[in-house]
Amino acid sequence: MPTIAEQLTQLESDRQDLVDNLETKGITGLSGDETFTELVPEVLNIPSGGGDIPSEYQQLLYLETTSRNKNSNYIDLNLYPNQDTEIELLFSSSEYSKSFMSYYDRLFGAESNLFSLEKSGQNNDNVSLNYSNTNYSFSLYGTKYINTPITIKLNKEGIYRDDTLITSISANDFQCSNTLYLFSNNGGQYADKDGKWILYYCKIRQNNVLIRDLLPVMRIADNKKGLYDITNKVFYPLLGSAV
Repeated sequence: MPTIAEQLTQLESDRQDLVDNLETKGITGLSGDETFTELVPEVLNIPSGGGDIPSEYQQLLYLETTSRNKNSNYIDLNLYPNQDTEIELLFSSSEYSKSFMSYYDRLFGAESNLFSLEKSGQNNDNVSLNYSNTNYSFSLYGTKYINTPITIKLNKEGIYRDDTLITSISANDFQCSNTLYLFSNNGGQYADKDGKWILYYCKIRQNNVLIRDLLPVMRIADNKKGLYDITNKVFYPLLGSAV
């Protein structure tokens, strides 16, 4: 059985093939998002909101951020992580070469020393996980290309890439005083070290209970993109100056 990352890579190829085929028939200007609803049931089984996403929203294959400037693009998930918080993301870099990845691209963060993940080197895919005042460094993609979707899961026992343990964690109890940001770190008064990423879904559990089940969507009324939480039926918009 192919992994979710392998299936998504195939989906990207299939989506482009479909767009190319439609363009030969005179249907042009497609971004690929328009074909998502038709392709997902036929191509692979990835998280889909189905009837759980209200008709006011259009589900997207992914949500992409495009700027690294402070306060440029981030999502505030309105929760305060602690040692019992688990985060799982299916994502890829929006860059096509490690040489273009910025030194401090942040994937998520509530407080720099307690709960955050960021790039930690130039011209490579090394990342730095700051968890409960301890730093853990590792290669984010390993042998994979950086634009290949991968699943990262973090909890108090370790960090996993595509269900394989990368690094074990031994941490003291902690409680963040800032809410959790995606694509950035919550610096208290601003979004710090925004990153350029492509996100397919995000799940957050507290004491093994799913409290956020987030899928990329666009609010049809104003074309506002963000994540829709099908657990609590809440829309979290993409915020910042680059949005």
